[in-house]
Amino acid sequence: MKESTLHPAPQIPTESDYAHEKKFKSYCDDVSAALQTFERVKEWADLIKCLQRVSHALQKHEQYHLVPYKVIVGKRLAQCLNPNLPHGVHLKALETYQVIFQKIKDGLVYDLPIYGAGLFPLYQYASTEVRPRLLELHEQSFLPLGRHLAPCIGAIMASLLSGLEEGSDLYGRILACLDLLCKAVTRPTFFEALWKCLLINPSHRSHALHYLLVRLPKPIADAHDLTEYMPWPSLAVRALCAALLDTSNVLVQRGALEVMNVHLPLDLRIIEERELVTLVGAALRVIIRREMSLNRRLYSWLIGNEENSAYFARNGKDLMVAALRDLFSGAAHPDLPVAALTVPFSVLVAVFDRNEIGPLIIDDVLLAALLSLLRHARHQQHGPKVISSFNLLVDQLQTELFWSFVTGMVDGDFQQATEASESVQIIAIIDTLLDVMPLREHDVITIHLPALLHAVIRAVQHLFDR
Repeated sequence: MKESTLHPAPQIPTESDYAHEKKFKSYCDDVSAALQTFERVKEWADLIKCLQRVSHALQKHEQYHLVPYKVIVGKRLAQCLNPNLPHGVHLKALETYQVIFQKIKDGLVYDLPIYGAGLFPLYQYASTEVRPRLLELHEQSFLPLGRHLAPCIGAIMASLLSGLEEGSDLYGRILACLDLLCKAVTRPTFFEALWKCLLINPSHRSHALHYLLVRLPKPIADAHDLTEYMPWPSLAVRALCAALLDTSNVLVQRGALEVMNVHLPLDLRIIEERELVTLVGAALRVIIRREMSLNRRLYSWLIGNEENSAYFARNGKDLMVAALRDLFSGAAHPDLPVAALTVPFSVLVAVFDRNEIGPLIIDDVLLAALLSLLRHARHQQHGPKVISSFNLLVDQLQTELFWSFVTGMVDGDFQQATEASESVQIIAIIDTLLDVMPLREHDVITIHLPALLHAVIRAVQHLFDR
């Protein structure tokens, strides 16, 4: 199908055009009588007879290209597509839809909301006998409408995506239908709807991610690609974040990371840095799941294929530092669940374990961890969990590295503080550390604590000298 241009909707006849004709009145009476039979239904088999009467009434008056009482007809057809009914009723309803679409022709442009309300949700629960017939309706009746599908792009896309299962008999046809839909409504419109589907429709996320993997450029390399495939980058980022945080489905999280690896490598920087920080922050939360397949894809995105830290230093370090600081600042409120308060510590424990990452970011994020400890350590409910998480983090570090950082913080930040509150904050951090940390190691007692005390004395002396 050629990419269509946006033409005015076709002019179609209305009931008022035929109001004076006796044959049209007879047509309306026949359809009304057929609809009334639905009110006397006692079992599902009666529905098939009712649908046959509706089809007969429509075909009997083939000279009229409209359907009287179309809203009621649409509702009755939608009722016949109830998932609790057998597939025989569904098939007969689809036959009736086909009769209607052949009859109204271009009028379907105006009546899409009426008939789509029943048809679009059907595919996800349709039987194997029903699905090919439903797909035919998409191919023969909906897709030829071209850009006039734009108002209902989300609904028809969700209908098709629900059947996009790799290895199924209809996979190729559904993929082709989605491609035709993309051409029909223009690529930016299509992909905007696809990202939105990924964001708000959890049941279709895995299918949407699969289509993105198949059809996005590898990678999205320039402004033209961005305009075509990510017309609203912030929407795409929010959609990927929603998929990354969808803990109910590991396949969705894996698919999101795969899209990021293949199509959005960090070294291209085609979207704004603030958006990338948000994306990195959501991706880091995946670590908590401790799923090897997820972690492998995450670290591949962050550190690339290089065996050293050069790629990460160039492309990922600043983003990760900003994302980790955001995680700690986002966990600042004491009324948050304790699990949310310990998430940043758990993430740090994991990333510090990577030689390509830990040494490069420790000096930039450890202060944020100490401030988080200061905020929550003495909280009656959350304090013990936060302290436990912090001590796990410290255990992950070399003792000398940690205490050197704390001592350096006193020597540097304390003496350079321009406000009294900054100095008080550093003293409060040290006081909290001495309260909550197990100080039993010989090196800590004999080397690091005396060095810290000397640093504090020097800092206080510096304040008096000023």
